Amino acid sequence: MFLGKANSKKFKIGLGWLVSLIVLFSFVMPLPVMAENGDAGQSSITVNLRATGLAGDIFHVEAFEVPPGDITVNGITLDRQTALGAVAAYVYAHAQEINIEITEGDLGLYLLQIGANESDKGNWLYYVNESSPWDSAADYELDDGDTVHFANYALNLYTLSLALDKEEMAPGDNITATVQYTGGDGNTVPASCAAVYVSAELDNWGSPVPSETYVGQTGADGTLTFTWDEAGIFYPYAEWKAKSTLYQWPVASFSVGKRISVPQQDNNWVKNGNTVLDALLAFQQADGSFWWGKDSPGLVKSATVDSLAALVDLACGESARHRLGKAAHQFSPGQEKLAAAISKTIAWYRENHNPPNSWIGMPALWA
Repeated sequence: MFLGKANSKKFKIGLGWLVSLIVLFSFVMPLPVMAENGDAGQSSITVNLRATGLAGDIFHVEAFEVPPGDITVNGITLDRQTALGAVAAYVYAHAQEINIEITEGDLGLYLLQIGANESDKGNWLYYVNESSPWDSAADYELDDGDTVHFANYALNLYTLSLALDKEEMAPGDNITATVQYTGGDGNTVPASCAAVYVSAELDNWGSPVPSETYVGQTGADGTLTFTWDEAGIFYPYAEWKAKSTLYQWPVASFSVGKRISVPQQDNNWVKNGNTVLDALLAFQQADGSFWWGKDSPGLVKSATVDSLAALVDLACGESARHRLGKAAHQFSPGQEKLAAAISKTIAWYRENHNPPNSWIGMPALWA
């Protein structure tokens, strides 16, 4: 098309303005943070995706089609058909509505944030088909039909839990275990027909060591009552529908007291007219504390704690670990010597130390 001089000048001015505008916006407008590349050698899969923060669902979509290939988020490239990649691919389709942050740490790539709630940031766990995989979400390869759910760990979703009606008991007493399951919607229901086992030890990570000691199966209300005779500390756990409470925290446990007999007339316990109590009190000082040796104080605090437990053993005729909190109220009139020793020890500890919540002697100090 022919342009006259006037029109040509206007066109040059208009073109110059347009070029300037394009250059300006190339600096002002943010560059896309996501990009995707297809892979013709693989087929698409269909998955269900969900993200739930403390405030509720951020998104919940079913039958989302995930094509093969990679997706790049903030310079980080993911396989779209992994748990994290599928979520990124979904967010890519809704980039103006949903915030997503992925970062790399010592253990690899992980999801830092979905949505805008700061209380969720850095607190995400992911589940596939209601189970939490050991693999990183960036490495977990999805199959067609899988359900992926990212959730704030504080919600304790898809969790099997076991609770006990008591933590301490005497040999032959009954104890009731309640097993419950919390699903993806946060609703907790009884876990009926759950198998309950009892372990006698913890592993190096603080979880019960799997045991063959099966005590029974929960009823429709999720409870099981059983009797335990052996003395010691035990760790029950439940298994239900491929789920387990082995890694529950805190670990459920119960202790069974052991009757301790200190016969006053038995020559095995009496020497030169002195009893076990006489021998123990030889280490108690005038202020109520105990020394490690008769002439060496050693670790006075630890020695006093251990001696207090031993005194209550003698007073109650059973393990102080299980009955210490009641010991101060169980002395008979013939135990004035024990009562005085314990009261003196407690007074010293109260005056010199603030018992931590985890110390087993704390109930006696509050008695």
